[in-house]
Amino acid sequence: MRGFGSLFALQLFTRLLTFALNALLARRLGPAWYAFANVQLQLVGATLLFLPKEGLRRAAQRIYPGGDGAPLASGMNVAWLSAPAAVLAALLMAATAAATGVSGEWDELMGAAEARAALVVAGAAAIIEAASEPGWVYAQANELLPQRALAEAAALVAKAAVTAALVLLALRSAASARLADEAAPPAGVGLAFALGQLAFGVCFGVLLSALAARRAAASSLWPRRAHSGGGDGKGDGGGGSEGSGGGSEGVFSPALPGEAAAAGP
Repeated sequence: MRGFGSLFALQLFTRLLTFALNALLARRLGPAWYAFANVQLQLVGATLLFLPKEGLRRAAQRIYPGGDGAPLASGMNVAWLSAPAAVLAALLMAATAAATGVSGEWDELMGAAEARAALVVAGAAAIIEAASEPGWVYAQANELLPQRALAEAAALVAKAAVTAALVLLALRSAASARLADEAAPPAGVGLAFALGQLAFGVCFGVLLSALAARRAAASSLWPRRAHSGGGDGKGDGGGGSEGSGGGSEGVFSPALPGEAAAAGP
């Protein structure tokens, strides 16, 4: 009960922090930038992470119920497919953007060059987040909910800090450079939001992988050949428990062992 209270307080703090940041930036930048940061940019990441989270994550959870042995190796092998899947999706998105052009709304907000840069950074953030799937699967199957929530909270704080600092810096630079054209869009704001996404992906991936490596041998989380005689695949973890919400939505499926009702990123 004490651990649940700490977990609830941590999640409440991070949600209030991100809400305060969104409210502040919405007042300073207007609804168009708020929609860009919280709808359009999030949609890019969700699209690139659809197959890793909706397909490969569920497959890895079916294979690996927790513990050590052959199921661990097989589950990690499947989870590691998330990174190349995200890379292929990002390449497809880049090819589509090159053929049809970036959204006109993006061009109006920040210009074509910055819109392309923001798209590239958002794609890189999604790829890095996809590479953290092995740590997520291991933490979920072995009931490492506090560790996963801690990594998520730290990543959200890093995202909020990086975004706020870069947006304020961009607004200050735009204010000093703006002379006659008061309607000119502030340069660097769109890229600041994308870099905030990148900060979340890097921080979450590094912390989650490090926390999972403290519980298991680091080499067991890397792709390797699965040996059928390695063990029964059941450890002290067994199945996962309900997870907390995160920067990216998960899937609820009662038939899957160890899958949370509201999966984290």
